[in-house]
Amino acid sequence: MIEQLDTENADRDIKTAYIACLTHTPSTVEAMQCQAALFLGDGVKNLDGTGGTFKIKVNIGSQESHELSFTVTAADVRTVLWTPPFPVLANTAVVIYVLSPNAADADVDVTGYLYDCDPLGVTPDLNILTTLATTVRGLMIQTWRRFFKKSKIDHTALTVETYKDDGTTVVTTQTIVESSTAETQGAST
Repeated sequence: MIEQLDTENADRDIKTAYIACLTHTPSTVEAMQCQAALFLGDGVKNLDGTGGTFKIKVNIGSQESHELSFTVTAADVRTVLWTPPFPVLANTAVVIYVLSPNAADADVDVTGYLYDCDPLGVTPDLNILTTLATTVRGLMIQTWRRFFKKSKIDHTALTVETYKDDGTTVVTTQTIVESSTAETQGAST
């Protein structure tokens, strides 16, 4: 199972220099394994059909992670290029670039996708999720913390608190409102 994190679409001049096709910061709180796919051509704004060696470059933060080459067969006017999974630290931007070897590829529809390719994988530090989760993995961790790790309902302060593994440091706090017939739990902060 993979989870789509972002998509960007535009008509691009992909010849002569690397062109950024997708820029995204996958998560501000979790490290994850990502994978990218670039769809070149849409049936109207296509590759010129010459083929050749197309390239993808991945930058993670300010570092160039890797460059990949793909042979596109002559006569192909639409293709998909993809990356293997790569690690992305929390709060780190990913930029995906593409380059065509063909001078006529000056106006090509490019759609880039970024995926979390292991959304149920293990997060090394379960204590980092102090804000509202944005991934399946984060949702599972926060649910686990709420129901199976230490949490405290304080009826005087009208709060629910979840704790780090040390049992003393508060990770999240939620307000509760009590009435004679109901108890309402607010969103986590």
